Amino acid sequence: MCGRYTLISPLDTLWKHFGFKNRPNIVPRWNVAPTDKMPILLQSKQGRVLMMMRGGLIPGSAPRITVGAKSINIRSENIVTNQIHAAAFRSRRCLIPVDSFYEWQKNKDHVQPYLISSADKKPMALAGIWGEWVRPFDVHTGSSRDLGPKGEVIQSYAILTTRASKKIGHIHDRMPVIIDRQAFGLWLANSTTGSTNVRQILDLINLSSQELTFHPVGNQVNNVRNDDATCMKRVKFMNHLMTNQRDLFE
Repeated sequence: MCGRYTLISPLDTLWKHFGFKNRPNIVPRWNVAPTDKMPILLQSKQGRVLMMMRGGLIPGSAPRITVGAKSINIRSENIVTNQIHAAAFRSRRCLIPVDSFYEWQKNKDHVQPYLISSADKKPMALAGIWGEWVRPFDVHTGSSRDLGPKGEVIQSYAILTTRASKKIGHIHDRMPVIIDRQAFGLWLANSTTGSTNVRQILDLINLSSQELTFHPVGNQVNNVRNDDATCMKRVKFMNHLMTNQRDLFE
């Protein structure tokens, strides 16, 4: 699943690239975990804003917050007909700012992690959808990130995926949808009605001109507790085999 990425650009760099109105406090992240809270770009009445949201889209009818872990990614190919997520695609689209993302390549005797970035080294915008979930009852036991009072409103997001480009297809057959900078406004438009507008939005999924580059990285990235620059460091080969690693893209 695509929930592992980096966001290390200074706030000024992100501001110039994405054009948001607010100035939130963003800390560098070298190894974002799937359900971490991260800045997400939305279109508001005042303009573009960054909002902190939890990774993994929680359906409004979900009984518990942990259900969102099943929707870290959503396949773009059937988003319009997806009964759970079609409404969010039409009216709650967002962009996820990243500097790079990770993918694991399955080989015969090991699994090799890669860091994938834009060739121009600029931040990228991953296509996403978001929503709000209201906690139906108090939760006082369990993981600290799952605790909360009844009535608490949680905003969450999911990353859309598509078939991998030829450039990185040998690493994995899926990749996040990347939206070009000139298409930010259309993707973030708050409401999409009519078949023509829906087709325009869907076309953005397949029109990205983003050139990508990649290099192998070491096993540090396999553990989400490791969140520093060593996760991104280029390596020549694996130091040891990785086991029990789930796919990054589903």
